[in-house]
Amino acid sequence: MKQKTFRLHADAAGHLFCLKEDAHDDSLFKPRIPGQNAALSQVKNWLDFCASHHSLCQNRESQVTGLKLLDCETYDVVPAPTNANYVALSYVWGTTVSDSEAPAMEYDGAHTLDPRITKTIRDAATAAKGLGYKYLWVDKLCIDQGNAEEKHHQISKMDSIYGSADMTIIAACGQECYYGLPGVNGTPRTPRRNVKAGQINVFSSTRHPHDHIRSSKWVSRGWTLQEACLSTRRLVFTDTQLYFECNTMHCSETI
Repeated sequence: MKQKTFRLHADAAGHLFCLKEDAHDDSLFKPRIPGQNAALSQVKNWLDFCASHHSLCQNRESQVTGLKLLDCETYDVVPAPTNANYVALSYVWGTTVSDSEAPAMEYDGAHTLDPRITKTIRDAATAAKGLGYKYLWVDKLCIDQGNAEEKHHQISKMDSIYGSADMTIIAACGQECYYGLPGVNGTPRTPRRNVKAGQINVFSSTRHPHDHIRSSKWVSRGWTLQEACLSTRRLVFTDTQLYFECNTMHCSETI
């Protein structure tokens, strides 16, 4: 049997692969190649497997009193229903921009979003909804930044907020909250290099997601690392692919 894919070279940038055009999709040696859209259906499989098989991932913190959540359908901030299943967002704000200066965004072709709902937040809401969740927790929206008492109470309960979330979406990409999540709502991913020689496609794999995470602005902030440590499940968006990690396993879009 003729092997149709093989590794040529390995370095910090990943691997180079050769693949014949007629290679079968179920080939044992064919690598998974991320597309331009985040593979949320694959993430669902990981979440289902975790929920069914991982006893270490089943213990959740008690829901915080006074918790508010962003409705991923209406983009309204609402009081959290009792024992609500929700996703939390861990990201960097970046350069502070006043609400009046923030770029306006539309959804459903008609409604203008609250300017505080930046591209990263909107993409996170879309991803959460695509994974079957109705609610997203975002610090900037779900804590009244002008209410000192509420802000102090919620910040003091940050461990429970992230600990009671089903999962935390981590934006390990971009320098600020207007960047978005690559692979969601048209936010572009870094294109994969590809060269064709006759019937052979030569292409590079993506770097290990840990490399992207280590070089991200997100990892340089102490509170974001704390948010990740407090979370039971973590779905990391990098510029090239998704990376999922829970208390028991870790998976990525590529091999």
